Amino acid sequence: MKTKIEQICNDFFKLMKIDITNLSVKCEDEERWIYFIHLETSDSKLIIGTHWQSLESIKHLLSRMLERTIWDTIIIHLEVNDYLKSKDEKIFRYIDSRIDYVVKSQKEITLPEYSSYERKKIHNYISEKKLTNVRSYSVWEWASRTMHIAPVARSVSSNIDIDWIDI
Repeated sequence: MKTKIEQICNDFFKLMKIDITNLSVKCEDEERWIYFIHLETSDSKLIIGTHWQSLESIKHLLSRMLERTIWDTIIIHLEVNDYLKSKDEKIFRYIDSRIDYVVKSQKEITLPEYSSYERKKIHNYISEKKLTNVRSYSVWEWASRTMHIAPVARSVSSNIDIDWIDI
């Protein structure tokens, strides 16, 4: 299956006149048909596009082509020159700085708009850090979702002795 996917991807990018330095396919989950495609090319700007919209469109087209050939639902993750990896690292550095701000100021902040996939990654990143003094959540606001990072309200436990009350 890997070789078939690799061949289709090779043909797809060659028809687009993309210069392929290296193309590899790795199976992430064989039962759920999830494959990771790593492409190295000098034409990365053409594939990624503005705000990575071209990359998402190409990924969608490629997965539909693969589904028509394989006759089954397939999920692909397309990585071009480690672009998504570096993008994630940038986002996580930014989130770390925002977490530091929330911890120091004890004020809630609203993050810029992110895609649902990016919000999921950010929520997972914050939960993996196992922070007890910060929480993240998304709020639906008409046509979009906004993500918030807020300090966790500390509960003050007080031991009230009610024995003195005359009942």
